[in-house]
Amino acid sequence: MARPRVPRVRGTTVALAGFALLRGLLYALIVPPWQAPDEPQHLQHALLMLESPGQITREEAYGSQDLIEGVHRSLVTQQFWFFRAHDIPPSEPQYVAAFSHPPLYYVLAALVIAPLRGADLCVQLYAVRILSVFLTTVAVLVTLCIGRRIFPDKPEVTYAATAVALLLPMHTFVGASVNNDVLAELIGSLIVFLSVDLTVRGPSLRRLLTLALVNALALLTKRTLFFAMVLSIIVCGWVLFRWMRGLDRRQILSGLLLLLTFFAIAHDTGIGLLRLINGEMQKPFSFHAWMVAREGPYRVFLPYAVDEQLPPPTLAERAVFWVTRQMDRWTAPVRPGLTVSRRSLSVWDMVAYLGITFAGFWGNFGWLNVPLSVRWYLLLLLATAASLAGLVRLGVLLACGRVRWDRERRKGLAVVVGAAALCSVQLLGTMIARGQPQQGRYLFPALPAFAILLVLGWLYVVPSRWRKEVSWLISIGLALLDTVVLVYTIIPFYYG
Repeated sequence: MARPRVPRVRGTTVALAGFALLRGLLYALIVPPWQAPDEPQHLQHALLMLESPGQITREEAYGSQDLIEGVHRSLVTQQFWFFRAHDIPPSEPQYVAAFSHPPLYYVLAALVIAPLRGADLCVQLYAVRILSVFLTTVAVLVTLCIGRRIFPDKPEVTYAATAVALLLPMHTFVGASVNNDVLAELIGSLIVFLSVDLTVRGPSLRRLLTLALVNALALLTKRTLFFAMVLSIIVCGWVLFRWMRGLDRRQILSGLLLLLTFFAIAHDTGIGLLRLINGEMQKPFSFHAWMVAREGPYRVFLPYAVDEQLPPPTLAERAVFWVTRQMDRWTAPVRPGLTVSRRSLSVWDMVAYLGITFAGFWGNFGWLNVPLSVRWYLLLLLATAASLAGLVRLGVLLACGRVRWDRERRKGLAVVVGAAALCSVQLLGTMIARGQPQQGRYLFPALPAFAILLVLGWLYVVPSRWRKEVSWLISIGLALLDTVVLVYTIIPFYYG
């Protein structure tokens, strides 16, 4: 039976894009310079790309004293430390370029800054913020596309999920800042969409190659996209396995070759681009790379560095290193000259850390120093719990056959659930491994999945006759939250 097709309303899409751009620009202009997480480090990285194209090294980051001091003077002028901690500025610079990140976002930022060489740092900062707003707007539209692909005949689900991505205050705040999380969200959203599309419409060479290309871009963007690459592997393997059932041996071998081609393109394209950017100075990413700890003003781990004095690690050694690195209270040697440490978390530690993540998902602005009131967090916690209850009810209804969805919709929803689950596991694993809380913005690469699940939960926690009204209430409630954030939280904090 053919799925019902609903005509796409281009005017609605254009209106949503325009509204997303306007809201993003509003946040970009209202938030003072440097008051979003890690903006000094990320802008310095982009500026260094203009002077020395390629992967920025630690030596280049710490050696750019003129840039470091210029950013420090701008921070002092813009009252950075007063807003962040109500403290006097330090006498020495504290921020250098975020040199350990993959380069793709900074290449785009450098292209935007290039016509503004010699301009004030704040002018360059606002220019890159506008780039981030554009990327975030595209990510919002990707959420719309995912909803239309899974629910072509249920616009209330599609538009309510898009409203979550559009009106979530913390998402807009991060999306209007200088941060590579913005590009990571767009790449992650595209991988989720392409995985849904591949699952719903079936395999084709074009879809597989497109997914491989976007995965290669993920390698060049940020490590928080690891979950999305795992999702791609699972989806491709499952789709091709289903496709090869009932085929003859030659067709099966062709399918396996296609799968190997996907992995080769995804891996080698990313590696090749990184090596090209680096000028073959080092192996920036390799399955034999070692996480090397470097001493300096800050103790950092370079995930793309290869210590030539250490042979490639075994799988067991690498697992131990990943699980225990960057901890305290307990140390153990992995190899001579290389030690890591570990810290165990109590249940209450995890509860507190999850609370920080929850607040950072819905709204904890500035450098996590401009929170909402406790009442708002309690209200949001109740709303999230209601959505979880609705998802449980939906699962029971689907299992009992009382809600009948076609196979394509079930498969698309399975990909959405998988994306949200993998991203959550990645965040929890990082939290446990590092022994420190993780910010809620690290869930945004899977925001389309979380938005769809939140909306489905809210719609199915109420009787079916109320669902269209509830979809409108979702948008109205988020618009109210966004207004409260701007008028009663962000603007009073920075402007009195």
